[in-house]
Amino acid sequence: MSSREQRARVWVARLAEYHASGQTMKAWCAAHAVSIDQLKYWKRKHKDSQVEGSSAPSLPRLLPVALTEDSPLPSPEPLSLYIGSVRLEVRSGFDPQLLRATVAALQSC
Repeated sequence: MSSREQRARVWVARLAEYHASGQTMKAWCAAHAVSIDQLKYWKRKHKDSQVEGSSAPSLPRLLPVALTEDSPLPSPEPLSLYIGSVRLEVRSGFDPQLLRATVAALQSC
């Protein structure tokens, strides 16, 4: 992988982190020692590559979740995970290794 491709992958991950954080650009950049201009550049570059139909991976939609030891136990309803157009249901007592392998397989598609 070229250094250009590697840098693009790093920034795709950073953009996902930024979007998931819910922070302002200024706050996120200060916390990650990144200039606002860099973040804006990569946001624009990534958006442009998505519009052009580039093979660049799309950003995952991540939602922050806060759990504490005092959090009530979830209902027996299954947890639904969406990866692209695929929906996975995770029920109590699931096999963590099988879930990891399944998610990895879906991400490689």
